[in-house]
Amino acid sequence: MSATKAAAARPDISILGVVTKDLQHLPGAPDRAAPGGVPIYAGLALCALGLRVEVRTRLASRDAALLAGLRAAGADIEIRPARATTQFENLYSGGDLGTRRQRVQAQAGPFAIADLRGLRARAVHLGPLLPDDLPLAVLRALRSRATLISLDVQGYARRLVDGAVRSADWPDKRAGLACIDILKADAEEAEALTGQRDPGRAARALAALGPREVLVTLGAAGSLLLAQGRCIASRPIGHVPSSIRPAAATAIVPVIYSGACRAPRPMRRPALAPRWLPRRSSRPVRSPAARTRLRRS
Repeated sequence: MSATKAAAARPDISILGVVTKDLQHLPGAPDRAAPGGVPIYAGLALCALGLRVEVRTRLASRDAALLAGLRAAGADIEIRPARATTQFENLYSGGDLGTRRQRVQAQAGPFAIADLRGLRARAVHLGPLLPDDLPLAVLRALRSRATLISLDVQGYARRLVDGAVRSADWPDKRAGLACIDILKADAEEAEALTGQRDPGRAARALAALGPREVLVTLGAAGSLLLAQGRCIASRPIGHVPSSIRPAAATAIVPVIYSGACRAPRPMRRPALAPRWLPRRSSRPVRSPAARTRLRRS
């Protein structure tokens, strides 16, 4: 393949994380099973932005059908075989479905440094769902390969107690966050990692550990972005229909905010971005960290 063709085929962004089998319990609705995980929701949003997306995930080969929607959206998918597919049981409650209790029924196991072989995208988005999904050694190895690394920290801010998911601090957060350029956490995760209940103070505490930009999502209240020393708050998004998973809605947010790659065409609205999600602009969103990092490469 010529150098020109090789460059053209290089993904704009790679996503590393497990794809899950989720059993959803929504009030007033029948229980349903659905694919989940950061690769699904972030991958669909990035494909909708017109980017060349590579997904590297771990799951049992018998569950490959979970990736059908992502593959149809245009993502290039590499599966690292596992004995089991990570499976969550999610129980939602509250008027805005802002309360979620989770149990883990099965785990796909951790990624290894060997899983980074052949990675060519300059930007990488990490989506651990459990503390052991992406070991610290993998983060450090990735830092030497990628120009820009963004992290949805949720898996590192958890621990399992008899299968139930609980909030927890990340023991390796200083070493881990030193490898990260753009960090996304929700308010509960940010508090677990910093001890700060105020989102602005939590964002600054997290930024002091390494990330150049920190996004704290606040559910229906919007989000707060810390970039270049300034905190920028978004307006509340209002009512979120019960048919949309809160986790799915917030998974789109860091992708749009971080703007790790330049979108070649206006965003198409996927099923996960219905009319209640406002379209602010058809122009690509470019974060300061993304601009600086990718300009150097």
